[in-house]
Amino acid sequence: TSHFLLCISSFIGMVIYFLLGHLRIDFMMPMAMGAIIGAKIGAGLSSQIDEVVLKRGIAVIVFFVAIKMFLVGLG
Repeated sequence: TSHFLLCISSFIGMVIYFLLGHLRIDFMMPMAMGAIIGAKIGAGLSSQIDEVVLKRGIAVIVFFVAIKMFLVGLG
């Protein structure tokens, strides 16, 4: 269900950006390819990595992303 809703919201966002003339194919295509390749690799690794290690790794990544967003917000 969540993937379905993500697809819908992503599609609507893409349409809005396209209508506003802000759709950048040169930026979008490498991102899409990275997402597709990363999803394949992530799905394969998730079954091989211990659940606790996976959760901790994601927590560390989210923590650093939050710090970066905080610092960018401070200007």
